[in-house]
Amino acid sequence: MGKKWIVPGLAVVMVMAAFIVFAQPDINSVNDTPDPVEVPGSNNITADLTNANEAYVEIYYPDATLRGNYSMTFNPYGDWYYEGSYSYPDQLGTYTYVVTTRNATGWNTSATYDFTLEDTTPPSSSVSSFSPYWYNGNVGLTATASDNYAVANVTLEYRYSTNNATWSAWTSYAIDETSPWGWTFNFPDGQGYYQFRSIARDTTDNAEPSASADERAGFDTQSPSIASAQASPETQAAGGYVNISCESSDSLSGIDALYVEITYPDCSTGNFTMQYCPCTYFYRNATYSDVGTYRYTIYAVDNAGNGVTTIQRQFNITSAGDTTPPETTATLNPPSPDGPGGWYVSPVQVTLSATDDDSGVDYTMYRINNGTWTTYSSSFIVSDNGHYQVDFYSADNAGNDEAVDNVNFKINISVPTTVATFNPSTPDGANGWYLGTVEVTLTASDPDGINYTKYRVGNTAWQTYTGPFNVSTDGINVVEFYSVDNEGNVEDTKSTTVKIDTEAPAVSLLRPQFGYLYLFDRQLIPLSGGRTVSFGRLTVVASALDDASGIGNVTFYVNDEAQNIDLQSPYQWVWSSDIGTRALHVVAADRAGHTATSGTIIVSIFSF
Repeated sequence: MGKKWIVPGLAVVMVMAAFIVFAQPDINSVNDTPDPVEVPGSNNITADLTNANEAYVEIYYPDATLRGNYSMTFNPYGDWYYEGSYSYPDQLGTYTYVVTTRNATGWNTSATYDFTLEDTTPPSSSVSSFSPYWYNGNVGLTATASDNYAVANVTLEYRYSTNNATWSAWTSYAIDETSPWGWTFNFPDGQGYYQFRSIARDTTDNAEPSASADERAGFDTQSPSIASAQASPETQAAGGYVNISCESSDSLSGIDALYVEITYPDCSTGNFTMQYCPCTYFYRNATYSDVGTYRYTIYAVDNAGNGVTTIQRQFNITSAGDTTPPETTATLNPPSPDGPGGWYVSPVQVTLSATDDDSGVDYTMYRINNGTWTTYSSSFIVSDNGHYQVDFYSADNAGNDEAVDNVNFKINISVPTTVATFNPSTPDGANGWYLGTVEVTLTASDPDGINYTKYRVGNTAWQTYTGPFNVSTDGINVVEFYSVDNEGNVEDTKSTTVKIDTEAPAVSLLRPQFGYLYLFDRQLIPLSGGRTVSFGRLTVVASALDDASGIGNVTFYVNDEAQNIDLQSPYQWVWSSDIGTRALHVVAADRAGHTATSGTIIVSIFSF
């Protein structure tokens, strides 16, 4: 009987042992290091667990979203651990996590822990190298920038100097907020020297410490100067040397090179680099064999690309036996007289052209009407009235003088001027109207004298003016006139107007009619005795005509007192608010100032 109890007792002991061995796992402690974590970096989470078969850590971003559920590794020394790495674009801020563990009996979860991921390291940047050093316009600049997390923006700063020794304070030029980092720099302080640096700022507002200049550049927009350009000798025998030289300098970026372009007698060209001889002298010394005139232009360019060109100059290569003088021709513009009788009636431009096929033309001389000889340089204009002889000749570089030649022409540019005056000198009526006959006088003048003057009034035939004439026709008279001088120059036709009105207007009363009865502005019946009677308001109507200046206004009078002025036809006035027997008449005035009065009508009016 005792054996029956042995087995159950043993079973109880084994069950208790199993419970001890397979109890739920315990989380004794949880730690992480380092905290805070500088990005990019790692954080090691460790857990002291008992009876754990496996362990996990759930990590949450600062915005509470799950970053991940990671399996922890058992350390033979007794801890479980998980080491996580953090870099951009992982969120900065406070991360939270919990550790979970399990064995055959179930799960256990820790409390919530946290660590901080932060960025306290400033970024770094530099302006990328570029070339050349000198510029005369905008330059594109770029920069490289890096950060242990992320760069937010890069600022380009510059400083300026006029002498490359004394510098202004650093100035912010522009901020670029998008990679690749770049700017178009426009040299805001003008010509001079510039230094550049970049300042980067990351997304946590860590700013790069100020540094020295990364790159440098110069800005120059002024062209170099060229002086004392010459060819020596200016006349040389074929096969001899001609030295083309000048002085050139640039006060800022300095001279890069000088070139001379030579046009040969056959019109072909050559472009050559000039030699430099310190400090500002440039030259090209060469021989020339083709006989004729050589033309050359010097071009200087500085290190910023600014250029300047001289005017075209020339030298001549001659043969040993040049005895032929040059030939000069004169051309006139207009090429032929543009007026009657061989006269020019506009200024004349004189152009002299000289050629010499051997040693070349040295100079051309001219004079006007035996005046002083003058060296010809370009076309000249003769504009005064008169007869002209222009003498001219040329000399070549071998000393041969051309025989004097000439060209003749005559100029009469003046045109008659005719002026009309009136008697009376000003209108004696209103609004520019004359009230009677007007005497017109035409006065013509011209340095060459007046041949005749023509005139007409309206569309009548043209008449030769012999003295003052009268204009007497009522209305607007157009007087046209012109004169012709003794050289045949014809004046443009002129015109003036003479407005004449000699008669007063015609005026009469149309309503009310004599001897009628009116009731509330309606004409009813004639009345005996020739009386005119109106009960109620009455519209008074007048007629006014003027064939010359036209009607200016019509005034309505009652008992010689003006009641109304009407400025346009139909001329009328509404008579009301009057009781009694009245005298009614109207006065018309035309635009010239004439007036006329109608007959008077007696009206008995009863209008309240």
